Amino acid sequence: MKSKILTLIFLSAILFLNTNAVRAQDANLKTQSAHNNFIQFIGIWEADAVLTVDGKQHNVRYHINFRKAANGKGLYADEWFNDTALGNMKGANLIGYDPYDSKVHWYSVDNMGTTHEHIGDWTDSDTFYMEHNGMRDGKKYAEKIWMKFNGKDEMEFKLHSTLDGKESYKALATFHRKSLQAPEKKQ
Repeated sequence: MKSKILTLIFLSAILFLNTNAVRAQDANLKTQSAHNNFIQFIGIWEADAVLTVDGKQHNVRYHINFRKAANGKGLYADEWFNDTALGNMKGANLIGYDPYDSKVHWYSVDNMGTTHEHIGDWTDSDTFYMEHNGMRDGKKYAEKIWMKFNGKDEMEFKLHSTLDGKESYKALATFHRKSLQAPEKKQ
């Protein structure tokens, strides 16, 4: 009887270890897939973007420079546009995949008052969706962003935000990669 109990304990331990190994392998595959998808962003991108702010439309030349960060485990991106009505926007973004929640975390800071985190995921190998839900002046603020790669040098971008349930900001653009090799950020 004692040997049957020991055999049962041994088999249970092997099953437990194999199950955890499969879970770890699955997490590693998801992490690697997310990192592989990040490669699509690398480079200098430009677009003639249409920004709608409080119902008023603005046409701007929008730029984004994506570079590898943390030995290729994440991305760093500078973004900017200049507009006589909206001003000169300068932004910085840090992007990474968290294997513990299986989500991409995209942190944004700009000189126009934005500092927040977006959480998202790849809906397929060419389409990325993320959102931010927060508060502004005591009102619910929601931002939803879609990015779709059409081949290696074109990316559709759509942003829609609401404040207290009403549209506050919208952006539409089709970015084109101008350079595949973005300069490395100096440390």
